[in-house]
Amino acid sequence: MGSLYEKEGLMGLVNDMDKGEVWGGRLGNGVVEVGACWGVILVIRGI
Repeated sequence: MGSLYEKEGLMGLVNDMDKGEVWGGRLGNGVVEVGACWGVILVIRGI
């Protein structure tokens, strides 16, 4: 059998997204967080 590396596959992508590497570093991660918070506010208000 072959070996599986952590960076390969879906879990590697999830880890990169969690660290902000996919979204453009720290600034991109901040933009994603603000968008997510705004989405939660809109859902709570019923819009």
